[in-house]
Amino acid sequence: MIDTNGIVEKLEQRGFSRTQAEGITEALKELDVSTLSTKADLKDLELRLYTYLGGILIAHGPRHRRPCSNSSTEFVADSMPLDVPLGAS
Repeated sequence: MIDTNGIVEKLEQRGFSRTQAEGITEALKELDVSTLSTKADLKDLELRLYTYLGGILIAHGPRHRRPCSNSSTEFVADSMPLDVPLGAS
């Protein structure tokens, strides 16, 4: 529950007229805060995204290149089928 009288008083203390303060307070009462996300909601979403993306990375294996042991200019792909050209997804 919103303390509308307290909000009106605070707005009046900061220079708003009574009519302005009451109008702002009425507008605030109409806000649907049930659709807002909390910090906890965002942390939960972050964890779920890390878990989901981690699963994708594990399922598809590493796709980075590393230098061949015999040359510093040639590259090989780790854990990729031989019939897939480098750079292909």
